[in-house]
Amino acid sequence: MATLISLASKSSRQSALVSLLVLSGEITVKYDGGSVVTQKGGSILILQGLKVLLSGRSEVICSTEN
Repeated sequence: MATLISLASKSSRQSALVSLLVLSGEITVKYDGGSVVTQKGGSILILQGLKVLLSGRSEVICSTEN
């Protein structure tokens, strides 16, 4: 399964980065111009507002700076 997400903030406080921490499994993050794969224990930082496509079988924590 793949999910298209836009990491645009819905609050008045804008965050510059979104962090994805992979707790189990593996994910692929595709964006315009490339893709990144990470496995359990890995993390990916994504610029706010970038549209990405997440795919894979995993448990992920998504957090922003605030």
